[in-house]
Order: sequence, then structure tokens, then C-alpha cells
Amino acid sequence: MDTPMLIGQYKTELEEIVKEANQALLNLGSLSAKEKKEKIGVIKIRLQHGENVYKTLQLESRDLDLATRRQVQAEIKNLHSHLKRMQADITSLSDRSNLLGAKELETWKVERGGQQQSQQSTSELLKSAHSAQDESFESLERSKRIVEETEQVGIATTTQLGAQREQLINVSKNLDEVEDQLKRADQLIRSFGRRMATDKLILCFLFLIVTGVIFIIGYKIYQSQH
Repeated sequence: MDTPMLIGQYKTELEEIVKEANQALLNLGSLSAKEKKEKIGVIKIRLQHGENVYKTLQLESRDLDLATRRQVQAEIKNLHSHLKRMQADITSLSDRSNLLGAKELETWKVERGGQQQSQQSTSELLKSAHSAQDESFESLERSKRIVEETEQVGIATTTQLGAQREQLINVSKNLDEVEDQLKRADQLIRSFGRRMATDKLILCFLFLIVTGVIFIIGYKIYQSQH
């Protein structure tokens, strides 16, 4: 599971803990002394779990980008302040001989009612923040898709460049082969030229020899006649 989705789940869980604990505190007046004591114990456990969720959120938010991290931390700090306030309330209730008189409980409920209105106003702000966060997450997802598409284009370009490089290497090898063939042809032409020169020289010698023989034969014939 990715970090933004995980943070969203933890934050929803923390909001539910705050809401449930607040409602449970307001309903204490309708319970018997024994039920109150048991309920206070349950609320303490839930609030402690809320503290653990808050700490987990702080750790997970470190993996977010700076802007989103600041926004998430502001939201969870607001929830944590409500959590700490309820922890103080539950501690106060436990310290009053573990019970509240009807009159004291009514006074406390009035105080909590004012806090609840403040919390409702805060909830509206949180909803607005959630909407902004969702937009940030969507923007983040779009950025991820763009990065992935860019990566795919980069891979395709690298593949094409690799193929072109192979073609250039093959062309270079072909040019080397052509150069070798030209060198061999040049050597053959030079060798053929040397052979032709040698053949011409031999022909010249043969011509001189034949001419000498003819001259000698003619000279002998001339002498025999005179």
C-alpha cells in the first residue's frame, strides 16, 4: 500500500477515535457508578491507542513531499490537541473519587458541549483540508504517471540509440573491410604492373637477340657471296 493511502487510513482512524471518545464522555451521565468506571477505563484505552496512531502518522508523513507533509502534520496536530484535551478530562474524572455527582456532571457536560461546537467547526476545517489533500494526492498521482511515461520514452529512446549504435558499428566494420579490399587491389595492381614491366624487358631482350641473330646470319651470307 502506498504512503498517501496508508496515511489517509490512519488519519480516518484517529478522527473516529476522537469522535467516539468525545461522545462516550458526554454519555457518562446516564451510566451507573460501576458502568462509569468501566467506561472510563475503555475510553483511556482508546485514547492511548489514538496516541499510538498519532505517532505512527508522524513517522509515515516523513515520506511525503514537503508541502503535503506540512498539511498532514497540521491536521493531525489539531486532532492530537483534541485527544490531549480528552485525556486531561478523563484524568480529571478519575481523580474525582472515580465518580461525578449529577450536578458536577451536568456542569462538565455543558463545558464539553462548548468544546464540541468548537470541534465541529474544526471538523469543517478538516473536511476542507481533506479536500485539498485529495487534490494534492491526485496531483501527486498525475506527476507519478508523467514520470512513468517519461521513463518509458527514455527506455524507448535508449533502445533506438542502441540499435543505431549497432548499425554504426556495422557500417564501420564494412568500411574497414572495403578499405582492406582496396589495399589488396592496389597491391595486385602494383604486382601486375611490375610483371608487365618485367615482360616488356624480356621482350626487349628477345628482340635484341633475334635482331643480333638476323644480323649475324645476314653478315655470314654476305661474306659467303663475296
